[in-house]
Amino acid sequence: MSGVYGNNKFLSNLTPIVTLGIITPLCTSQNKKFNWSSDVNPYLGAQIDTKDSVSFIPALMLPGRVGFILNNYLSWTIKEKVHLTFMPLGFGLKLIPNIKDSNTVIFQHNFRTGIALGYFDVFLIGAQYTHGFHNTTSESERFYKKVFSKGTTDISYITISGQFYVKSTEDTKNFLYIEWRGLSSKKAYPSFTNNSIITIGYRGDLSLTHIFSAGSNKSSAKINPSPIF
Repeated sequence: MSGVYGNNKFLSNLTPIVTLGIITPLCTSQNKKFNWSSDVNPYLGAQIDTKDSVSFIPALMLPGRVGFILNNYLSWTIKEKVHLTFMPLGFGLKLIPNIKDSNTVIFQHNFRTGIALGYFDVFLIGAQYTHGFHNTTSESERFYKKVFSKGTTDISYITISGQFYVKSTEDTKNFLYIEWRGLSSKKAYPSFTNNSIITIGYRGDLSLTHIFSAGSNKSSAKINPSPIF
């Protein structure tokens, strides 16, 4: 369950994101305090209403209708139950349809870096910087320039998120999920003042991939609240 809150006209519920991803360990130190892993995640989802210009920038920062991410993580156990993770470089690709009208389809490919800190099953917090481009295809570039009236197609945004334990039942645990995304390249979009968005929801577990991506840390498909991408 999740909701999206913009700072202007719209409030929208997001349907869940369905992911088909898995984290694969690549290297682990002998003392088990360091590991390097990869994260490959295709996903399907939905998006906020994008017919009004007030939602254009949030739509570029949120997950797409269809997407794919490829991340790698360097994780350290600092103290017992305390983990620090650095994502030196990640890659994402997402499709964002229906911006302004039903004929518009924009692709965004992006590169990101991030850091996260977690404590056992209590909390997981993180921050990510993303730099994206919308010239993946010539048609995408044409639509983007038509909608945003810009000569260049890049965008930069920051994601800050947290997952916090709130309660548990006999069979499940529940975690409050809060995420803020904000445009950092504001000078490039002076006429688009609705440039931040908050996502709030519940999760069934703490997941490192939801700090950095639209991923699930299990190999089977899983329904998730609006994830980070």
